[in-house]
Amino acid sequence: MNITLFLFITLCAIILQVFTIVMVLRMISLTKKYKPWILISLALILTQAREYVILYYSSVSYQASLHNTVTELAVLFISLFFLLGMIKLAPVFISMQNHEKALRESEERYRYLFEHNPMPMWIYDSETLHFMTVNNAAVSAYGYSETEFLSMTILDIRPREDKTGTKSTAQSASQKGMHYAGSWKHIKKDGSMMDVEITSYPTTFKKRKARLILANDITAKIRAERLFRESEEKYRKLVETMNEGLVYLDSNNVIQYANDYFCHSLGYTKDDLAGKNVFGTLLDEKERPALEERMRQRREGKSEKYEIMLRKKSGEQLRSSVSATPLFDEGGKFLGSISVQKVL
Repeated sequence: MNITLFLFITLCAIILQVFTIVMVLRMISLTKKYKPWILISLALILTQAREYVILYYSSVSYQASLHNTVTELAVLFISLFFLLGMIKLAPVFISMQNHEKALRESEERYRYLFEHNPMPMWIYDSETLHFMTVNNAAVSAYGYSETEFLSMTILDIRPREDKTGTKSTAQSASQKGMHYAGSWKHIKKDGSMMDVEITSYPTTFKKRKARLILANDITAKIRAERLFRESEEKYRKLVETMNEGLVYLDSNNVIQYANDYFCHSLGYTKDDLAGKNVFGTLLDEKERPALEERMRQRREGKSEKYEIMLRKKSGEQLRSSVSATPLFDEGGKFLGSISVQKVL
């Protein structure tokens, strides 16, 4: 058998295997997966060693059997196909690596958003109701450490009377997507209560079916609303019991409110006046120019005292002393005027 052909085939097989080893090393650097690629590299290195031994003895003896030549030709084609396979698989592995990298970055980003969200958040197991993880805001708001949270269930932060409702809500929420559970009372570590609005989202955490919870602390909001209602009720009583008439006209001269004293003085009920234009009800049309001029001054922010003739329900004319003040919203938009009226 021609020794030159044999040596050429063997040398080509060695070169292909070298390129294949280079590709394997490249895959190691891309995928960071060492064990499978190292095993492939060892197999290729052993094949290389065999080729070097054959190449050495064949060059020394200048002999090559047909069997050896066919074997080396098979090794050459195997090495070629292996190299081509590596070249074809390289983009796949690179894509997989990029996908894994993007997934890790996404997980890190959402973990960062979870940990640093200013609102309390946690994930609980849908079956056991145990806390699985909590963010820093939850630790700060509730007073429990992360370790303490992870030894508790979501029932442990609920008042006794709410625990049954919490279980049923958690069971129904587990079958839903995003779920607004409404407002609940939670117990802090120090025993104090806080009002929260709960919104939950389905998720999988540590291969367990779970719910992600966002707890919006509305304690201050509810307290402010209660104080506002109390204040509003107090001033409403003051207005209703005052010994002078109080009337609120909007920017179109429509009566929006009149207190009891004013209505009784003119013989009307509140329903008689509410939503009615002051012209045609309390004032004659001839008074329109004067009142519109006064309303223009209200738009400019001016208060004023004047006297005016009002028409009672019976048709009788009644003179009234008026102290009018403009009313604006927070944006400076003119809403109308409030006037205190005293029958003369």
